Amino acid sequence: MDVSIETFYLYIKRVHTTATADKYRKSASIFVSYLRDINVSDFTKIPRNALQLFVVSLIERKYAPASIRLHNAGVQRYLRWCRDQGVSLPYLAKPEPPKVDFRVRGVLRRDDMILFFSACNDLLREPTRTAIMMMPTCGLRSNEMAGLRLDSLQKVSILLKDGTHKTCLSLRVIGKGNKERFVPLLDEGKEIVSQYLLGWRRKSGSEWLFPSTHGQVKHITPHALWIAVAKVRESTGLVMSPHTLRRTYATTLWRRGVADTTVARVLGHAKLDTLYKHYLNMDATDLSAAVQEKGGRLLDV
Repeated sequence: MDVSIETFYLYIKRVHTTATADKYRKSASIFVSYLRDINVSDFTKIPRNALQLFVVSLIERKYAPASIRLHNAGVQRYLRWCRDQGVSLPYLAKPEPPKVDFRVRGVLRRDDMILFFSACNDLLREPTRTAIMMMPTCGLRSNEMAGLRLDSLQKVSILLKDGTHKTCLSLRVIGKGNKERFVPLLDEGKEIVSQYLLGWRRKSGSEWLFPSTHGQVKHITPHALWIAVAKVRESTGLVMSPHTLRRTYATTLWRRGVADTTVARVLGHAKLDTLYKHYLNMDATDLSAAVQEKGGRLLDV
């Protein structure tokens, strides 16, 4: 019977993304270290209130509420896997992790985006430059953007309300849980990737849209995207991360009148709550405009 954290990690990598597996492995490691601190080496003798005490220990160590909830989820997944391996675990009371104050962080406004694109052109090299510039035009996660294949790009011809046809680009993405979805590129994204394909990308015969320029690595890494965003942030003073670019895309779609259910599906969210809690940055102007467009008077004229 092997219930080592590394074996657990290899299992999770087969059923979830590598990013999720990394988080669960870290959570399990912190929990096992905590058990050693309280002199528990036999899993069958874990105290009934161990999970709650573990949460308390994280609070005392100044972990953020969101991190505590994440580690709690990772530990419970690890313990469930241990049971599946045949470990006779005692009943463990469910803990009460601290509440998280959900507040949507900022998005980039029009002037911010102009500054952002200018800095990308000045500071970044291909293929990272194009990958970063595309992110606010499609809202992909860093790992999804880094791992796009060349055949992920698909042309779509649509009929507009005025009777004209328009050719757009869409991305076929395999996201969390190995689920497929199609993500429309905004017009700027189509222009950016078209220039990239006719320019720097023509020299590469790789199957990846953003092939790595370092040795045997197949494609650029999510870490490379984070470094590139940090470089732009330091140069411009913009408060941003890769997720800011994802929120910018989501909020842009909502402001253009795209239904929230469609926005959630494009982003790859199983629950609509996730969209409102974490992505749509609706300020007073947005909300007032939405009301006024439907009529702002209490009494009909």
